[in-house]
Amino acid sequence: GLKDCSMDKILIVDDEPNNLDVLSNCLHKANFSIFVITNGKTALERVNHIQPDLILLDIMMPEMQQFPLIKKIC
Repeated sequence: GLKDCSMDKILIVDDEPNNLDVLSNCLHKANFSIFVITNGKTALERVNHIQPDLILLDIMMPEMQQFPLIKKIC
């Protein structure tokens, strides 16, 4: 059977409103807890507080290079 995802937390880090809308709507319908952050700096500041099970990260955002962000988060 399918796992109950109601407690799984997903952090979406993206600066494109259309991407955020599509991802958020789909994941909410699947009963995930969604957290949306629109820049890498804030994601880095909040990731330890949120403690997501999964991070969906746009690697092409202008403010911060995302590969160094990934290394800092991991």
